[in-house]
Amino acid sequence: MNVLRVVTMALGLLALGSVSARAYKRATVDGTTDIYLYWSVRRVDYYVNHRGSEDVSLQEALGAIRRSFFTWAAPSCTDVYFNFAGMTTTDRSNLSSPQSDPDKKNVIIWREEAWPPAGATDDGSVTSDMAALTVIVYNADSGEIIDADIDLNGHDFFWTTTDDKTKSATDVQNVVTHEAGHLIGFAHSSVPEATMFGATPQGELDKRVLHQDDLDALCTVYPYDAPTPLGPDQPSPKGEVQGATGCAAAGGATARAGAVTALLFFALAALALAGARALRRRRRRAR
Repeated sequence: MNVLRVVTMALGLLALGSVSARAYKRATVDGTTDIYLYWSVRRVDYYVNHRGSEDVSLQEALGAIRRSFFTWAAPSCTDVYFNFAGMTTTDRSNLSSPQSDPDKKNVIIWREEAWPPAGATDDGSVTSDMAALTVIVYNADSGEIIDADIDLNGHDFFWTTTDDKTKSATDVQNVVTHEAGHLIGFAHSSVPEATMFGATPQGELDKRVLHQDDLDALCTVYPYDAPTPLGPDQPSPKGEVQGATGCAAAGGATARAGAVTALLFFALAALALAGARALRRRRRRAR
């Protein structure tokens, strides 16, 4: 029997209190257990949909996306590596397709015609104030990530790649750097300056650069030439799910059909959203 569960994490602008020295958080199975989500391999391939964004050139968008992933791979404390595997014509993502049948192809795609895209769950959990959404399919027993896709909201947000904050709207590199953190298993941080903090003002560029809190997460979870630390009851990656099912991890003919889905999204503040919508309306009238 297929078991699909959804964990949604949403943050806008928050009243801030004190935060701990280590404020980063790892995403977990169901959001409640001590089984952490992680990649058991250190090379993660990703693809970009060939249409890109209506707001910036494909070359600009691709450059910003590649810089976003390089930001996480560059620190010497880690050996995680993101390989740009090329452009793809697929419109499929974990948001728009059944997560019980992932294609194991990590895709970044802009959704221009509708948000949420056709095929997405219609339960009201995907709303117009989400600039981006990362949907992760993972093994429910081990926490190993199987497939992770990033959907970017081109329907309600105007995207830019400029380095000039006065001309920036929703910055591609700023948002994708944040979403790339979700893609490798990090939840939202409580440190306002961190890349993984779950809110952003319009025109923000600061999340392009990792904060020390993000570096602490990266260096701890994906240390150079060392295994990822797991939870106390979390099985080591052995290619098979240990326990009552005794069958292979999700993917093969004997895969356990209990892979789970996590929804991690990046929401902008209401004022920023209103500004982006106004800018998009002006742009569309000008075409």
